Amino acid sequence: AIRRQMQYIGRLMRTLDAGPIIAELRALETPSRRQTALFHLAERWREELLNDPEGLARFVHEFPAADPHRLRELLASTKEERCTAAPPKHFRELFHVLNAIVQDHARGHP
Repeated sequence: AIRRQMQYIGRLMRTLDAGPIIAELRALETPSRRQTALFHLAERWREELLNDPEGLARFVHEFPAADPHRLRELLASTKEERCTAAPPKHFRELFHVLNAIVQDHARGHP
């Protein structure tokens, strides 16, 4: 019964154009260019926040939903982490928080 079902599906597939199906599968598997751009934006903000003392004010101005107190804590932890050569736990956490803020902002402003 399974073999017959597979043959039936194969026969149906021969008459269909597979191009749109393949395109949709590729779109599901790969992140969009916009998602990649937002990811890189979050990376740039992380580097700017770590290197520029005024960066936090600019970030909060551009993304009003951001919690400056939480970001200040994460920045201090990340800088301390870098000085002690500890594993980059807070560095990654800072990125995840920034990425979430950027992604949420992008959903609200398409």
